[in-house]
Amino acid sequence: MNYNRAFYGWELNDFLSCYSPNLYLGCFPRDKIPKLLHGQCCIVNSAKSGPGEVGVHWMCYAQSYLFGLMVLDSNGTDIKTIRANYPYKSAQFCHYNVETLTEPNSSYCGLYSTFFATLHYSTQTNKCLEQDVANSRLYFGFAGCWLANLAKFNKQ
Repeated sequence: MNYNRAFYGWELNDFLSCYSPNLYLGCFPRDKIPKLLHGQCCIVNSAKSGPGEVGVHWMCYAQSYLFGLMVLDSNGTDIKTIRANYPYKSAQFCHYNVETLTEPNSSYCGLYSTFFATLHYSTQTNKCLEQDVANSRLYFGFAGCWLANLAKFNKQ
């Protein structure tokens, strides 16, 4: 498979189809993100829904038992952008990465999103693992480190 290209939503769903539909909800445009319950996650496209809207970037939104709302955006993000895309109120904290994990025109955002969803899923199905996670930096650091190595490997 050629990983150095953009991904379609159906491809990302295929990657994650082995996970429980109660935990992985699918791919959504940024204005149609569902309210996430504890343990659930989804992949979000930068496009709004509607005819002619084409998104060019993927992000992962996850609701963790321990950390609250977690957002992985390989381009980095901020709380204003998250609030604009995810209108649901929560008493829990929101964790997100501000640092950029990829080159600005990289097509690896889909891989980052699916990997983060996989890592999130593994912690939600294994409570002991989530309790061992010291803080959300492990999610972001591990995802960034692993996929940066994957990107280097594919360029060789």
